[in-house]
Formats: sequence, structure tokens, C-alpha cells
Amino acid sequence: MKKVISFMLAVMMVFALTVSVTALSSPQPEKYYKMSAEAVGPGKADVTPVKVLVGPDGVGTEDVTFTATEDGGEFIRWEFQCEYDVVSGTVQNDVSYDKVVVLRPKSDIHGIAYFKAKDEPSEKPTEAPKKPDDGKTSPKTGYPLLFVFGAMGLALVAGIAVTKKMKG
Repeated sequence: MKKVISFMLAVMMVFALTVSVTALSSPQPEKYYKMSAEAVGPGKADVTPVKVLVGPDGVGTEDVTFTATEDGGEFIRWEFQCEYDVVSGTVQNDVSYDKVVVLRPKSDIHGIAYFKAKDEPSEKPTEAPKKPDDGKTSPKTGYPLLFVFGAMGLALVAGIAVTKKMKG
């Protein structure tokens, strides 16, 4: 009877430790890239859309349009802080002199449109505003497979030791 109980205890321990291995993976929420645009000087900067669903390859599923509108000033350039593919417009070294630029995002995109007053000379700002870090990643869940097999081995050794001790 003692052998049966110890064997059943060992089987229950092994089963309890393997349940997490057979569990389904946690559902992952959909990930979106955030788009933002700001204007420096007398003008307006717009971006459409403001968030883009991330595809399975890590690239956004739709194109993003950045538009600079002169509002009492003269457009100078766009500066982008991100990873992207250019769909239309010319962008070199993250700078574009086109008023409308279309990009395919590979990360969050922050575009800065620079304008100058009609009567002031053009000059580059000393430092561009920083993009905030909005990274929201969840920690990995579950146990590593090696840990589970190690625990199963320990449970098996413990079951054998209990059985031998009860015999002798």
C-alpha cells in the first residue's frame, strides 16, 4: 500500500510540474506604432494616421502621410526620428525638404516640421526635441523547458528514494 501511495505521489508531482509546459501561450495584444508631428515656427504639421497596426514582419500595415502647412511662415524641412521605408517624397539622413512625405513605419515615428518667418534667415536649431520612450513590453511568461525537466527529474529521484526507504 505504501508503494502505491508513494508511486501515486511521484506521478502527481510529475503531472503538476508538466502542466505549465502543456498550457497554451498567452494571447499577445495587437501592437501599434504611434505617429506624431510637431511644428517649430509659424506653420502646422499633421500626420495621418496617428497609429498604425504592426504587421507580423515588424513593418506597419499602412502608409503614414506627414504634411507641412505654411501658416504665416515658410517651410524649411522635415526631420524624422524613427525607422521607416520611404513611399513617396525624398528623405536623406532623416531629413526631407518636401512638404508632403509618405512613409511606411518600422517603429514609432516622430516628425518635426521646421518653419521660418517670411522675413527671417533660415537657420538650423541646435537640438531637436526628444521622442519619449513609450515602450510597453510584457515580460516573458512560463517556465523554461530545462527547468521543468530538471524539476521532473528531482521529483522522480525523490519518489525512488521514498520507495527504497520504505522497502528497506
